[in-house]
Amino acid sequence: MEPKAYAHILRNKLLFNWVPAVRPLVYRFYPAAEAPVFVLGNQKSGTSAIAALLARAAGLSYDIDLGGLRLPEYEAIYADRRQLPTLLKKRAGVEFSKGLVKEPNLTFLLPELLRLHPRSRFVFVVRDPRANIRSILNRLQVPGDLATLPPEDYPEISPMWRAILFNHWVGDASRQLNYVARSAERWQQALNVYQEQAGRVALIRYEDFRVAKQEAIRELARRIDLPAPHDISRWVDVQFQPAGRPVADYHDFFGAANLSFIEQECAAGMRQLNYPLTNQL
Repeated sequence: MEPKAYAHILRNKLLFNWVPAVRPLVYRFYPAAEAPVFVLGNQKSGTSAIAALLARAAGLSYDIDLGGLRLPEYEAIYADRRQLPTLLKKRAGVEFSKGLVKEPNLTFLLPELLRLHPRSRFVFVVRDPRANIRSILNRLQVPGDLATLPPEDYPEISPMWRAILFNHWVGDASRQLNYVARSAERWQQALNVYQEQAGRVALIRYEDFRVAKQEAIRELARRIDLPAPHDISRWVDVQFQPAGRPVADYHDFFGAANLSFIEQECAAGMRQLNYPLTNQL
């Protein structure tokens, strides 16, 4: 990973685990940016790479993810979204002082961010849901073809990642869905959030970015009216997050049932974004 990512992890351990009492003192030296650029999207959709390259092209300071917002904070925010400004001030002071903020968990809080930062520019990164979910499962070292995912079989999955995988907070708890279908539900819901604010947010497909990274970043900067004069050629092949293991056949990875769950849940978004369905539904 990019060395900056390790420094970010170390800093957050200091501020939130080892010596949390120093956090208010440290935060005094980080005034909040009035209009940071926000990069949102589902986890493992390419947000880290696009955010880092966009920031470097524009000469902006940036951080990858908000280390201070963890499971209790998100539970509190989704119980009462009015708590978002206070918790950001208390637990994301460093990150919100930067010129660019990237945090997938803020995606479902886009309406609140638009109200808090009306002058900000917003980017939404999207990836083929099959590749996106496969990458999440790779990150968690979970197979894609299980019918269920009992917690006792995978105790190493953190509570935060389990909440993401099973789409807590924003999912429809009344539906009987397994872990893959829940992840598919989350992908479509994230896209729905973007679509509701499409006039304020620039969408970029990860697949288009991969074809020509420098050109895609320049075009993205142009679309959000962000000057981006800096050369990023030396950074385009940096691994900003641990890489997954691409698969040649989604049937082999997910099995017929789970692949069908994904394509049923995400059919509308996949058609809109020109991701071909394996089975025409």
